[in-house]
Amino acid sequence: MYEDIEQTAVFLRDAIEGIPKRYKNNKTKIADFHSETQDLLHTIELTSFNASEGYRLSKEIKNMRQERRMLKNENELLVHLINATQNMQKHLKELNKAIENIQTEKQKQQKRTYRCRVRKDLQNKFLEVVK
Repeated sequence: MYEDIEQTAVFLRDAIEGIPKRYKNNKTKIADFHSETQDLLHTIELTSFNASEGYRLSKEIKNMRQERRMLKNENELLVHLINATQNMQKHLKELNKAIENIQTEKQKQQKRTYRCRVRKDLQNKFLEVVK
């Protein structure tokens, strides 16, 4: 149950940090695919090739276009989160501190002890649990 709290906080932090990076990385890959497609199209336009080479070139273009489309589709969804996550960037320091505090608190809870106030005869039971 308590693991969920820490995992949720870590998930939030990773999303705030990761979404803008992923969007930017996708944009870079899309541009790379565009440039590579242009290379292949110019190869088709300006060189001679047989049917098998032509098929290979068209297959490469198709594969690149499909990968490019997947990245573009993902970015069309990510763009809606960009502004929100960028506004949250300023809270990352606080979130990291909260995660650190949660981890510290969990460690304290695992080592928790109790000192009897009135019933001193029960204290030995608590000492046995710690061992």
